[in-house]
Amino acid sequence: MKFTAFLSVIIGLMTLAPMGEARAARGTPCNSCQGCTDALGLPEARVFLADDLVHDGVGPCITIRGLSAQFDGMEREIRPMKRGDSVGVLVQAPNVLVKNLHVIGALKGVDVRESRFTTLHHLWLEDNTVGVDIGPSQNPRISRSVILGGTVGVDVGSGGDGQCSDVESKVRRTVGTVLTGNRIEKNKVGVSACSGIPYIQGNTIVNNEVGVNLQRPQMVTGKEASEGPYDSCACAPSLPGSKAGTTLFYSSGCNGCKVHEEWLPALSSQGHDIILRASGPGTQSESKIFDAHIDRCAPQVTNALGIPGCVPNYVCVANDETFKVRDDDDRMTFETQIRSQEDLAAYAITCKTDAAERFTGEKDCVRYQVVDNVMCNNTQVDIRSVDSLSRWGGFKNACAKAQSFKDKGSESCAASCEEVTPTPEKPLARAPKGLLIPPPLPPKGKGGAPAPVAAPVMDMASLVKSKDEPKGPVLSQGSEKDTENANQEEEEAPEESSEGAPIMAIVLIIAAAGAYFLSRKKS
Repeated sequence: MKFTAFLSVIIGLMTLAPMGEARAARGTPCNSCQGCTDALGLPEARVFLADDLVHDGVGPCITIRGLSAQFDGMEREIRPMKRGDSVGVLVQAPNVLVKNLHVIGALKGVDVRESRFTTLHHLWLEDNTVGVDIGPSQNPRISRSVILGGTVGVDVGSGGDGQCSDVESKVRRTVGTVLTGNRIEKNKVGVSACSGIPYIQGNTIVNNEVGVNLQRPQMVTGKEASEGPYDSCACAPSLPGSKAGTTLFYSSGCNGCKVHEEWLPALSSQGHDIILRASGPGTQSESKIFDAHIDRCAPQVTNALGIPGCVPNYVCVANDETFKVRDDDDRMTFETQIRSQEDLAAYAITCKTDAAERFTGEKDCVRYQVVDNVMCNNTQVDIRSVDSLSRWGGFKNACAKAQSFKDKGSESCAASCEEVTPTPEKPLARAPKGLLIPPPLPPKGKGGAPAPVAAPVMDMASLVKSKDEPKGPVLSQGSEKDTENANQEEEEAPEESSEGAPIMAIVLIIAAAGAYFLSRKKS
């Protein structure tokens, strides 16, 4: 038995072995524009970038056509050699997640076109003419990214120059764009919204010429989910039983989670709205629905997996505040402290309060368009709006120079500008763990062209296909433990989410290794 054959057996066993619910698996690697495009042409593909890419052609380096595909850039770069018409990533499928990717020096860093429910998370987009171009799409979401040094940071319908025109707004219709937790700076225009009314929450938009330019779209048909600012994650969550003010609790079922789970019965009896991710045998359908909602609305929760002590984790979609996140230097950072049952109760109360302040139960459920942003040190104007958008206006923003913008009914912003935090350091590339399994080839259509992707109208929950009906949220029963025990168990949490770990795969690999060395000894 030759070593190459032995290695093939191991890879095959790893591929066939049941993986359960483990979120640690990053999927298949790619290290070329075409290889990544092929791998991401498959439905529910899970692909990560194994090396930096240099794109020397025109058009997109990587195109994502797979329904519900996910692409983890692992903090690696795409650098086009010729700016021309180059694009780092083109998204042309529904329910796509792109995260941890750097695109530098392209015409467009990421182009979202004719897509639904695309999430762009923790990207570093630098020196692109347009950082993110939102074409005709529904409910795209850009979160916790750094976008700097271009003509337009986030372009919702201006055509790439930051200027709104009737022609562009009619052609490039978008609905439900959400910008949350981003750093947008050193662009000519930070955010240009011409063909949609985005919901802009918790961003730092500084040191641009124009910070935010808001114009009402020229063509509103009345058939959209909302004519105004809209956040589908808060207004129409796909997780059964959840609302804008629900605290979501990610649990992998490991020791670090058990102490936290034991707090839930008492908190539930007190009326706190907390949903726990189901775990354990027979809960795959429920956990898959939960994970789909997290991947869409708060990918920072699972992006922190792999850091010792990272589980359990909590998130509030209403204010995008998360218990634990991965910092730019690949360490764990606490956005809030939850070390006791009382801490969790306070967190849930804050989530519910923030949701009540920012959302309603009506069709236009977003109360304010611009919330909790720092828009400062922009040379021409921090935020420019039009009178027709005063219906929504802003809430708890900081700025110095505003035009036709009201913050909770008052002229300009509620807070003045103070010292702006420095630009964060660009994250370092992360090394993949485990065996690298080549991606399968995507299906081909006539003439070798990519097979067309069916994209029916659907929400996140409808993508989960299972014979089992969801059983609803699960609350573990148990006794309360003190903070010291909770902290100790958290530190014992594995580096990766360990639920459903491929134990069978390990057994098979050991058996294969034994067979290989036994055959060597006999020969």
